[in-house]
Amino acid sequence: MQRQLLLSAVFIFITVAVSAQLHHVYIGKGASTLYLSTAPESSTSAFPDRYLNSEWKQGSVMTTQKTLLSPVKLRYNISTNQFEVISTLNPEAVKRINIDGKVFVYTSFQNKKGVTGRSYFQLLSEGKTRLLLQRTVSRKAGKKGLYGYPPFETVHETYFIQKGDHPAVAVKRTQKSILSVLSDRKKQLDEWLQQNNINFYRVNDIVRLLKYYNHLKTGS
Repeated sequence: MQRQLLLSAVFIFITVAVSAQLHHVYIGKGASTLYLSTAPESSTSAFPDRYLNSEWKQGSVMTTQKTLLSPVKLRYNISTNQFEVISTLNPEAVKRINIDGKVFVYTSFQNKKGVTGRSYFQLLSEGKTRLLLQRTVSRKAGKKGLYGYPPFETVHETYFIQKGDHPAVAVKRTQKSILSVLSDRKKQLDEWLQQNNINFYRVNDIVRLLKYYNHLKTGS
């Protein structure tokens, strides 16, 4: 099955048992559509779930519509009589994702070289103009020897502002950087900032500013 590089892993449960309270959902589209039936967990057992193999095994799924999904990673939960599968979402079909109290969207952005790409962002504020957070990972190989060190990864967080359907642009959490993106209302924002105690390093304060900016743009 064709996969794209910028994908977010999700855990999905395929129910093979008959249940009176099943929830049905379609994942993907076209040849990649997967029809899932999920049931809410009702087990109160003190024992951990028993798996045929606790490790994820590569396999395939043939749907009743004779669509072959391969390769996919699966494991069989004997305790719940469910197959569990690690699947990937088609990001172009995603409007928003809610997970652990956070909301993510997939949208376009402009990198430092001016090249437009697409990525997942955490949505930090709603509105026509919104604040987004992108997370990326950089890796550094280890070094052997007396002064060596093991390989390590670093997660980087970059803030973006997106206006309408335009690509999001990166900003620093400073007044100069953020107002440069909102320059079409700079005079009103300067006046507002004089009357409000805003710390640009605090995300909630930036959200307040964008809310006022959206208010100015809509005139409501």
